[in-house]
Amino acid sequence: MSKIGAWFNEPEFNRWYFKWSLFDWIRAGIAVIAIKLIQTIPFQNTALAFLLGVLAVVIVAVLFGVRQRSTELQPLITIQSPAGGRVPLFKIVRGCAHPSPALVQVMILAGPINDRRWFPQPDAEISRYEWRAKCRFGDQSAPATGWEFDFCAVIPRTRITDTVKDIPADAIVSQIIHVSLDRGLPDEDFP
Repeated sequence: MSKIGAWFNEPEFNRWYFKWSLFDWIRAGIAVIAIKLIQTIPFQNTALAFLLGVLAVVIVAVLFGVRQRSTELQPLITIQSPAGGRVPLFKIVRGCAHPSPALVQVMILAGPINDRRWFPQPDAEISRYEWRAKCRFGDQSAPATGWEFDFCAVIPRTRITDTVKDIPADAIVSQIIHVSLDRGLPDEDFP
C-alpha cells in the first residue's frame, strides 16, 4: 500500500471535517461571511475594531464549535437468522455488524429460571460486515424438544470466556432472539 493509501486508513484521517453535515457547512459559511463583513468596515477607532473582532470570534463559537460533537460511529450488530422458532442442537447463526468488528460472540441464555446464565459460543467468522457462528443450543442430554433459549450477538471489548450472569455493560448487544430446541431437525455446519 502506498504511503498516501496508508495515511487514508489512519484514524487521524477520520477528522471532524469529514463528518460534517450540511447544516455544519452552512454554519461555517455564515461564520466566514460574518468575519469578511467585519473586515470590510474601515476603522479609525482601535477599541471598536477590537470589540468587533471579539464579536466575530463569538459568532464563530456560537455558530460553529460550542456544542459537543460525537465523531465516532456507534457500532451496530444484528442477527439475521434464525429469527426465532425451532432450532437443532447445532445451528449456524448469521448476522451483520457495522462498522466491521474485530470480534463477534454469540451468547446463549440457559439454565434454571432463577439461575440463568449466558454461555459464550465460539468466536464468529467475520467477513467484512457479515458474521456467522456455529452455536450449540443445549447438550446431548437435552430432551427431543421443549428446551427454550434466548440468545444475542455481542461485540465485547474483551473476549468472554466463561459463563456470565450478565453481559458486560460495555459490550454492544444485538436484539435478543427466543428459540426452542428441536432435536428432530438436522444439525447445521459450515459449508
